Amino acid sequence: MTEEDYRKLIVPYEESMETVEKRILILGNNYQETFGYEAIHHIQMRVKTKTSIEGKLLRKGSEVSLESARDTLQDIAGIRVICYDAKVIYEIAECLKKQNDMEIIREKDYIVNPKRNGYRSYHLIVGVPFYLLETKEYYPVEIQFRTMAMDMWASLEHRNCYKKSEEEKRRWQEQFREYAALLDQMERDITQVRDEDMRKSAVKLHI
Repeated sequence: MTEEDYRKLIVPYEESMETVEKRILILGNNYQETFGYEAIHHIQMRVKTKTSIEGKLLRKGSEVSLESARDTLQDIAGIRVICYDAKVIYEIAECLKKQNDMEIIREKDYIVNPKRNGYRSYHLIVGVPFYLLETKEYYPVEIQFRTMAMDMWASLEHRNCYKKSEEEKRRWQEQFREYAALLDQMERDITQVRDEDMRKSAVKLHI
């Protein structure tokens, strides 16, 4: 794949990714206006590099070309949305899914069903309309919703388990499964206390 092919490939993905970011930010702002507290801590975005795209195509046994990348890969554009709690994740994601000009390509809930190593996140791949003069094409954008605790866990787990010996990796993975359970309980406790505070505030307003 030439540099020219790469630039031609990623332009619609960049546009689609920015479209999704804007919509998520609007939902986050509306959530804060409605409920009185912030929903989103921060958003990260990335487009796969030329080297990364070529490497993934080779691993899949696919031709390394612009057309093959479009047809084969669904994670060229990626957004990570870091929220304050899991309840917010579901509410923002549900609102996003109701926007009927986008297609839901794939949905995986690793919060309800964590991976074996303890990884938790909510993954959504949406097809975003990209309008040309006479046609409309859909480009996939991968969205990862995490709480701050989930994001911290994922970063530390990757740092301590990546490229380790099998023995070291097993030891660390056992530790991180325990950490995941502790962080999950912490988040549940915080959400419960916050919801109780909100109910008390609502009662006071009606007295």
